[in-house]
Amino acid sequence: MSETPSTHCMFSAPTVTLSSGFDMPVLGLGTYKSHDAVEVMLKALDMGYRLLDTAWIYGNEQEVGEALSQSDLPRKDIFIATKIWSNYFSPDLAKRSIERSLNDLKLDYLDLMYLHWWGEDALDAWKVLEDYHDQGIIRSLGVSNFTASMIDELARHARIMPACDQIEIHPLWPELELVDYLKQQKIQPVAYCPIARAKQELMQSNEVLSCADKYHKSPAQIVLRWQIDRGIAVIPKTVHEKRLPENIDVFDFRLTTEEVRALSQLGQKDGKISRQMDDASWLRSCAEQAL
Repeated sequence: MSETPSTHCMFSAPTVTLSSGFDMPVLGLGTYKSHDAVEVMLKALDMGYRLLDTAWIYGNEQEVGEALSQSDLPRKDIFIATKIWSNYFSPDLAKRSIERSLNDLKLDYLDLMYLHWWGEDALDAWKVLEDYHDQGIIRSLGVSNFTASMIDELARHARIMPACDQIEIHPLWPELELVDYLKQQKIQPVAYCPIARAKQELMQSNEVLSCADKYHKSPAQIVLRWQIDRGIAVIPKTVHEKRLPENIDVFDFRLTTEEVRALSQLGQKDGKISRQMDDASWLRSCAEQAL
C-alpha cells in the first residue's frame, strides 16, 4: 500500500493496487443514505476524495452521476464503485442493472462493481460481471457481505476472483478471521460502518481516547487509522460537509502494532450493526425487493 499522495489538493488518500491491476484509494466517501447531497459530493472531490461508493439500492446513483458531471476532475482520476442488488442476479436482470447504473452515473465504464449480497443466482450474475470485465466496461469485480464460504463457492465457478469484499468492520466487530482469509486470497477488504456509527462504547473507550490524546486526533480518526493500519480500505459515509476533512485527515500518523492490537480486542458478540451475512431469511427477502 503506497502512501504517496498522487494529486495536489487539500487531502489525498493513498492507493492500493487491486488484484485486477487497478489502483483504488484506501479511503473514499460512502454514500449510503445520501440524498440531496450533490454539493457534499462536489466538496469531497474538491477536498481530495477520489473514491465515491454507491449502490442501486441506495437510490442515489443519479446524484453521484450529477456530481461527476459537474466536477472539473478528469474521469481517470475518480474511482467509482457501485453494486447489483440480489434481486437482479439473473443474467438478463444483471445486464439491466449494470446498464442502468452506467446510464444513471453518466459513465461509459465502472471502476468497481460489487454483488451486493449473496443470492440464489449469484453465480449467474458473476458470469455477467465477468463478461463486462472482458469488454473493459467494469474494470474490477467485487463482492459485498460475502463470507469465506460464499467466496469459496464463487471461486469454484469463477474465471475471475473478486478484487474486493466490502463488509462491516470496526473495532466492535473486527472480523479478524475473515480479514485474514481475504488477505490470503489477495482480496482487498473494504469496510463499511467503519466507525460503528460513532457508538459511545467505542468512541469513549479508554483505548480509543488514549490514542486520540497521544496523536492529537479525534476518536473517529483513530478508528479509521486502525482500519488502514490493518490493510483495510474504508468508505466512511457522511452528509455533513464539516465531517469531510476530519474523515480523510488520517494519513499523517500511524498506530503502533500494540495499539492496533488493543483496538482489535474491543470486539463484542453483539457488536455487528447490519444483518449477518448468512442470514437466510434476509437473503430471501432481498430477492423479493421490487424490480
